[in-house]
Amino acid sequence: MLYQTGYLTITDYDENRQRFTLDYPNEEVHAAFARSLVKHGLGLPPEKGQAFHFKLVDALFDGDVDAAMNAIKLFLAEIPYDILVEKEKYFQSVVHLIFKMLGFNCRSEVCIAAGRLDTLVETPEIVYCFEYKLNGTAEEALAQIDTKEYAYPWTGSGKKVFKVGVNFDFEKRNIGNWVVVGE
Repeated sequence: MLYQTGYLTITDYDENRQRFTLDYPNEEVHAAFARSLVKHGLGLPPEKGQAFHFKLVDALFDGDVDAAMNAIKLFLAEIPYDILVEKEKYFQSVVHLIFKMLGFNCRSEVCIAAGRLDTLVETPEIVYCFEYKLNGTAEEALAQIDTKEYAYPWTGSGKKVFKVGVNFDFEKRNIGNWVVVGE
């Protein structure tokens, strides 16, 4: 039904396996699906889901890292304490899913010559390089971005590049702090 109404398009067909590959026809439809997932899939009340969506999307498009991190922090605060896992990858996965569900170009464990960046998020004008620590410091995370030159491949992209070191505090079960350097 979604294909017939134009909300999904066929991008590939494997005749041997009789398997279709579907995708969104444009960014507008992709964003609408992302908003719907936030509203229904995350179980947030409609007004809270929309507020979260708009705050985070606007913040990232505007280059306001502090507002974006505060929005993510509010989201994490609603996750029940007894389902959290004391692993950096747990928090990384949650943040990755938030970005993807909102329709951002987001990749995690991005391999470059010097190592692996935890999360990369791109908008048309900005690149965000995130490095995470659990029960460490945001400064350590930022130092790793600098030492390994994780942001270097995007410095010539014509986009503004933000390096964001994030520390997750498991005792608080949330983001402890973050530091940002914009280039």
